[in-house]
Amino acid sequence: EPTSYEDPRFPISRIFESSELGSLTYTGRAINQNTALGLSTVLACTRVLSNALAMSQLLVMRRVSDSQTEQATTNYLYPMLRDAVGPNMTAFRFIRLMMTWVVLRGNAIATYDELLNGRVTNIQPVENDRVEYVPQSDGSLKYEIWPRDRKGKPKILTSRNVLHFRGLESTDDGIGRWEEHRGDSILHEWES
Repeated sequence: EPTSYEDPRFPISRIFESSELGSLTYTGRAINQNTALGLSTVLACTRVLSNALAMSQLLVMRRVSDSQTEQATTNYLYPMLRDAVGPNMTAFRFIRLMMTWVVLRGNAIATYDELLNGRVTNIQPVENDRVEYVPQSDGSLKYEIWPRDRKGKPKILTSRNVLHFRGLESTDDGIGRWEEHRGDSILHEWES
């Protein structure tokens, strides 16, 4: 069995066995998702995957018939998901960031606000280190979003106000594999 991450047979899943401190290698050095980016292979693969996905646009589609859909260019979400999800984040940067987090952490989280008329606004990526996942008895998750300094109380959200992108998952709990106990698959369908 390979004992070094430099051996091409070394399973990448072992690199991230502990999400915060990282796995100790035979050298005694901890490797986590941040230090893994120092490996040219991890950096290159992450860059290729995240840039390739970011080049494809997120398009809002409308069902025209049972067998046909078309772009819903008049839907208010169309320009937001195609151009800019917020004042400081282009759609390209948002998709690239989400994919990077999925690749390196197993999960990517973004929150959003919902106006009284049901419209989504203010999509904000949330760093993985600030999110705690609280399983509910019905199988759903509640999300505790902590302040950056981890002081004070977390904001508690349900899947209603969270976009959760999940990478590889375990078979027992559906949690993103690179996290200790994180993950859920939420699919939102927005209609015009």
